[in-house]
Amino acid sequence: TNILMDISSKHTGYTHVALEVSDLNAAAKTVEQADIKITERVELPDGTAFFFVRDPDNNVIEFHQPANTNQENT
Repeated sequence: TNILMDISSKHTGYTHVALEVSDLNAAAKTVEQADIKITERVELPDGTAFFFVRDPDNNVIEFHQPANTNQENT
């Protein structure tokens, strides 16, 4: 199962584009306020977190926050 491909139709080419963010919650809030559906949310045991959306052409866009983002100043 490929969590990036939440639809049954598979196409050749790139799987998705990923954007690194420093505040995933703020990014999610902005996306939701724009009435864009979040298709998948994932948090790894190390603190890395990300979510996926689809653009109007049905391409997957990942918003990714590395585990150490909030730990850099400690």
